[in-house]
Amino acid sequence: MKIPYGFTVDNHGKVTVEKTQAQVIQMIFREYLNGNSLGGLARMLESRAIPSPSGNKCWGRAAIDKLLFSSKYVPLIISLELYTAVQFEKAARSNQELRNNGSTQRKATRYNSQNVLSGLLICAECGANYRRITRASGEVVWRCANRVERRSCTQSLSIAEQDIILLVCNELSMHTFDAEHVRNSLNQILINHFETLSFEHKHMQRFSIL
Repeated sequence: MKIPYGFTVDNHGKVTVEKTQAQVIQMIFREYLNGNSLGGLARMLESRAIPSPSGNKCWGRAAIDKLLFSSKYVPLIISLELYTAVQFEKAARSNQELRNNGSTQRKATRYNSQNVLSGLLICAECGANYRRITRASGEVVWRCANRVERRSCTQSLSIAEQDIILLVCNELSMHTFDAEHVRNSLNQILINHFETLSFEHKHMQRFSIL
């Protein structure tokens, strides 16, 4: 069995955290969230003579990107909050394109996560759409529109938008949230009483626990 970077096997055959590599992983996540690029991270790691996961002196961008996308480090090495924040940052950066003068601009896109989810999230209890709500704290959640407007639905579950996006990305095997791919792949997402999302694909149906 190949042991992932950041872990090791102790004398008893138990997989445990490798502290030095764990610190490298934590640094990579923090630096990326602070604005460092994949190339910049590679140069930084090489300048500090930190070996890559394969033991090489040079770090490839693909290796760093793979680390940033891996959820296996939650929660032993990084927190879920840090992991989620990095996934949103990756999604935001993926929506950039390079201008001829070297600057960046947002790619033209037909859909964003907000309006895609508005059309897909359905309450399994009453059949109403889910509504996007921004709380006073700044947290964005989704709730049944009937529950919000008329309290005529017994479905009181509020779901954090970041949790929905992570589940959708996992369901569709996306490294970053691609709204148009979501639109083309899913008919609807049912929100059930038992805190599950039921994904109705164009050709199949699956369930994910929140």
